[in-house]
Amino acid sequence: MAPNSGTDEADLANGDLGAYIRKMDRRLIVLETRFDTILPTLATKADLIELRAELKADMSKLGSDLRTEMRDSTGSLRNDILTFKADIFKWMVATLLTTFLGFSGMIITLFTLLRPG
Repeated sequence: MAPNSGTDEADLANGDLGAYIRKMDRRLIVLETRFDTILPTLATKADLIELRAELKADMSKLGSDLRTEMRDSTGSLRNDILTFKADIFKWMVATLLTTFLGFSGMIITLFTLLRPG
């Protein structure tokens, strides 16, 4: 209903207590109807306790799933790191060998070109 526009006070000032009571009854019926409509949808203490238990169970399950998934991915990650480490080692050895052979070839070429004779 719309807010009271002051007619209730006018009814009382005029001594029309019956009109005032009828208007208040009408307002009370509207409020009771609203409360009766809303009240069944509100959560009770038992509903909240049940929800809390469900949330705890879900969180516990999610936590254990997360730990299992992390444990599985940790093993996979270690294998990937070891593979990457071996690849880096191979490339380092190949680079050092190539550098050594390149400098050896340059030194032999320099000695051959600078040899008197």
